[in-house]
Amino acid sequence: MIKTCLILISFIAFSLCLNAQIIDKTSIECQYKLTWVPDTLRPNQTKEDFMILKVGHKLSEFYSYNTFRVDSMIQVDVKNGMSSLQILAQRAKYGKKGMEYQIYKNYPEGKITVIEKLMSDSYKYEEILKLQKWAIENEKKTILGYNAQKATCSFGGRKYTAWFTTEIPVSTGPWKFSGLPGLILKVEDNNKNYVFEIAGLRKIKKDEPISLEQKEYIELTKTDFFKLDKKMKKDPLAFMNSNTSVTLKPSGNNQKKERPYNPIEH
Repeated sequence: MIKTCLILISFIAFSLCLNAQIIDKTSIECQYKLTWVPDTLRPNQTKEDFMILKVGHKLSEFYSYNTFRVDSMIQVDVKNGMSSLQILAQRAKYGKKGMEYQIYKNYPEGKITVIEKLMSDSYKYEEILKLQKWAIENEKKTILGYNAQKATCSFGGRKYTAWFTTEIPVSTGPWKFSGLPGLILKVEDNNKNYVFEIAGLRKIKKDEPISLEQKEYIELTKTDFFKLDKKMKKDPLAFMNSNTSVTLKPSGNNQKKERPYNPIEH
């Protein structure tokens, strides 16, 4: 059922996104369950998201299925003439979004392109594709029916343990992880603040596009984006007033409220 919904929503979203540029064809699609700790002061309170990794012939795309599903449903309603107020009034029907980023590894070649939404604006930055320096260990186990082997590394301010399988010989995995001689099935940091674990996998028999929407992004450096993201989490109201066309005044419902800040990368 989930697979059918994924295919249907992918078709709807792509057909609506007339400005999408096809940049590759999908050969393998992996579904991962992401469990993370939003607030380090409450380590037992976790959130979950359902993530998609599309592995192409030259590159890969990684994004939240929950966010993709909500955005696709909204696009359908907009196409059918529904107003912004109507969409806002029935926002409960769309469900909750997940992570707001899209990660394209090896696009352009030798780089990573990250697109992420903060409030109503979409930002874009590029960075050099740096493979993690993995230490492959002898320990093995079975994940989703595949023989997996253990590997460890340090990356982005965290120490990680991964499990990969050479039975699927693609050197990639969830988020920005890559560089092992097989698909990464599970990876988690030592504090279990971020855990990605594969939940499903399908090999694509017919060409399915990997596309990048052609729209106006706010382009900046990775460092500047991180600064902006931290600023937004610290004071969302001030961020909205200074970075968007919307102006809000503090009230009982929108007083300054700092959001938990536990980014996967430091």
